[in-house]
Amino acid sequence: MGTAPQSAPDQATSANPRCWLPSFGKIAAGISLLAFASLCFLAGAAAMFFDLPPSRTLAEAFKGVTIAAAKTNPVPRKPGQRAEMRIAIDQADKAWEGFTIYGTNEGAEARMLDMRGEVVHRWTMPPRQDWALATEARSNESLHWEYCYVFPNGDLLALTGEGGDTPYGFALVKLDKDSKLLWRYSAPVHHQVEVHEDGRILAVVQEVTSELPRGLDFLPTPYIADFLVLLSPDGKELERISVLEAFHNSPYLAFLLTPEVTRQQHDHRMPAPPFLPQMPGPGVPGPPPGMPPPPPLPSPGGSHFQPERGDILHTNSIKVLPKSLASKFPMFKAGHVLLSLRSPHVLAVLDIEKRSIVWAARGPWLQQHDAQFLENGRLLLFDNVGSSQGSRAIEFDPATHAIPWSYGGTKYDAFPSVPFRGACQRLSNGNTLLIDPGSSVMEVTPKKEVAWQWGFKQGEPRQAHITFARRLRAEDTTFLKGARNARPK
Repeated sequence: MGTAPQSAPDQATSANPRCWLPSFGKIAAGISLLAFASLCFLAGAAAMFFDLPPSRTLAEAFKGVTIAAAKTNPVPRKPGQRAEMRIAIDQADKAWEGFTIYGTNEGAEARMLDMRGEVVHRWTMPPRQDWALATEARSNESLHWEYCYVFPNGDLLALTGEGGDTPYGFALVKLDKDSKLLWRYSAPVHHQVEVHEDGRILAVVQEVTSELPRGLDFLPTPYIADFLVLLSPDGKELERISVLEAFHNSPYLAFLLTPEVTRQQHDHRMPAPPFLPQMPGPGVPGPPPGMPPPPPLPSPGGSHFQPERGDILHTNSIKVLPKSLASKFPMFKAGHVLLSLRSPHVLAVLDIEKRSIVWAARGPWLQQHDAQFLENGRLLLFDNVGSSQGSRAIEFDPATHAIPWSYGGTKYDAFPSVPFRGACQRLSNGNTLLIDPGSSVMEVTPKKEVAWQWGFKQGEPRQAHITFARRLRAEDTTFLKGARNARPK
């Protein structure tokens, strides 16, 4: 047999074994491009570190990319398909039995679960043509319920939002148990709604304004102002109280004047945000004369601390002190309102009649949510990024500033750090319900054992979030049909 002729490429390679190597010009061009890219990177890093003029533009660009990425769904779903959720832990002898109402950012609806994770009731948004938004939403699909308050007869107050925009919130609606619209309050209502013992409804609304309380004209404008609004049971606005003015009319204004961001700017670690007051110094107004300085700030929140431009308060929870607990809090009065202010990391108590803050505190928490009164005379709150180990629930004594109890997971299973949302609820048996927005709802015993856990199936995409969850007693759900057994056999 004859030898097969060699192919042309093989012959060329054999004749010129170095012909595959790139030319010197190509190598030089590659090195030049790499050097140029490295210089651009170093220049950008230096601009950010030393707060040079382009840093603000770069920060805004990075922020825009982050927001766009967060809104991208990495795992496509079919239209109407929801993230799968299931029971992960259920210790019947340790859990506090009741019904759990919850909502997610996947739709304007609320569902109620029994202890086995089965849906026993559902509320849905009425048709858009039946009500009005304070501002126009991008789409029906993006609307969801940020928070809901359910009455024993099944009536529901729902805060309608879209997420990702500031100021945000579109309306507060009241529905009956069959999701029929009873009334609407079209305003940028956000975060939480509370019902007073006398039937009045409390909510927080945002407004972009350039009007500042007298004496605070050193604050940059425009800014996002928070107002506590009081509504009648049928949704009519009765009163509106400026949270910033309430601080201004109190000895606690200094708690808002030296937020953590100014310290980071003073250390040249980040650009000075245009919406926060500067450190007092030559030519920079300081606190009013006689104003006591605030306590030292907790450790920095790192990259998680990114308040929206102009959002100097970000009031994210409201709770009214009921008469039944007033004796447990001798420094407060029944009807006082506990506020959580995320941007300055402050808890505050508002006297509605005096329209003034009567107490405020900072503590070892950062970007906290869902502060509330407890039967033992303490406060419970969800600390989002105050711990280096992740988020946690904190029980705080307002008289001694002690932390008698906290929960942040275990050494081997830490509670993840959640820079947004998050909630907690103390149950009557001493257990605590915790909401990790991107993962689950869990019930923890005083000894820090997980008694019940329900949430997203492992591996579900994290753009689906739990916006709120609350556990209700069976006697508070008289609208449910049947025996209302929270743990059916």
